[in-house]
Amino acid sequence: MVADEVHLLARGTQKSTAEIQSIIERLQSHSEAAVKVIDDSSCASRLTIEQADLAGASLNAISQALRNLNGLNAYIASATLQQAHVVVDINTNDEPGGAGLPSPQLCFCISAY
Repeated sequence: MVADEVHLLARGTQKSTAEIQSIIERLQSHSEAAVKVIDDSSCASRLTIEQADLAGASLNAISQALRNLNGLNAYIASATLQQAHVVVDINTNDEPGGAGLPSPQLCFCISAY
């Protein structure tokens, strides 16, 4: 009778040990899957940061290009105004008996700038 109880207890212990082993294997498997997800997420985060850095550099380059264009536009506007003044001077000096006054069309053109 004691032998039967010992045998039954051994069988119960063996069954419990198998269940514990199964639980441990599932935990290990889920832990490995979690580690893979974390690694993949970390990699994706690094790529996102790199892309954000590249986008920032591109925006800085665009901003600099726009500043350059603004400078060129100001230079062109200034040169155009200077040319308009020269044209007025030439027309004023070229008009015979014109008393040195610019034509109304040129005055309008200059005031538009």
